[in-house]
Amino acid sequence: MMIETERLILRTWREDDIIPFSEINSNGDVMEYMPKCLSFEETKQFYDRIVNEHNALGYGLYAVELKNGGKFIGYVGFHNFDFDAEFSPGVEIGWRIAKEYWNNGYATEAAKACIDYARKGKLANEIYSFTAVCNHRSERVMQKIGMERQCCFSHPSLPEGHRLKLHVLYKLKLTTSKRNGLKDLTLEELWELFPIVLSPYRTQWKEWANDEIISLSEILSVYSPAISHIGSTAITGIQAKPIIDILVEIASDADWNRVRAEMESAGYICMSSSGTRMSFNKGYTLGGYAERVFHVHFHVYGDNDEILFRDYLNRNPALAHEYETLKLGLLPRYRNDRDGYTEAKSGFVGKIMGLAKTAVHRS
Repeated sequence: MMIETERLILRTWREDDIIPFSEINSNGDVMEYMPKCLSFEETKQFYDRIVNEHNALGYGLYAVELKNGGKFIGYVGFHNFDFDAEFSPGVEIGWRIAKEYWNNGYATEAAKACIDYARKGKLANEIYSFTAVCNHRSERVMQKIGMERQCCFSHPSLPEGHRLKLHVLYKLKLTTSKRNGLKDLTLEELWELFPIVLSPYRTQWKEWANDEIISLSEILSVYSPAISHIGSTAITGIQAKPIIDILVEIASDADWNRVRAEMESAGYICMSSSGTRMSFNKGYTLGGYAERVFHVHFHVYGDNDEILFRDYLNRNPALAHEYETLKLGLLPRYRNDRDGYTEAKSGFVGKIMGLAKTAVHRS
């Protein structure tokens, strides 16, 4: 991944960036409007977080180097933030440039290139930037790249009375969609709006699944459904798309048309319907993913290989992490191609299903 400007190259990170990055993070002038300077170990941890975010999302904070000479001078790029604020979660654009390269317009030049990249790649409908109200230098960059001031807010990560507690918020809209709904979008546009994202395992996923299972049990009570949390979010400890997959098993002679109507009345969108299989989603919007996103799959009783797959990987953590490694390796190629991503995993899934079924027959 690389973005070029007239004077700069924005690229993925390398281990040899860590030492000059640490020098930037330990400079008191550079870090004046951050809570503190960072030690070398803290910089390494920051570096790891940046690299992990790139691997999971396909974008993030880019290492910036000069075209003339190739010297690393800092970072500019994106970060997904999620803290207790009315505008959160969202995508932030930010920058940190070594002091000896200030007043050359590098942060502005790189940030404009990032914004162009975000627009073309449809990373988000809008991006934010924020800093302490006393950081006028950074605020001027926000203004130069076309962002609009929104408000001031108290940053929840800082204690009351902290000199940097009060922040200023800027926003830039990247899209002006005139679509009336998701059904107006082409498949290519849907894949761009909803790229494959892998997130670190969260215990909340099981809680969200349980909440949704309770709701579905009430909606579908007359069909005596068997409802299970399936998919990668049901496999403990591995990265997964933050989409909760749920399997609903009902009788083959149920009124499937009525089931579909009741699901749609409850706010689910039918993704596919064929014979005795249906799939629905909830949590997809024209603004991107909602906080909680669900795929609900309807099968007949006993058509539940997904449960075998889930249980086998939960009993075999080494294979679960092999699955995680496979997905991370496929992500850069198939980020906007769900069909290709699913097909590329099919060999591993088939192998695990064979092992799981053999284990069942032996027990």
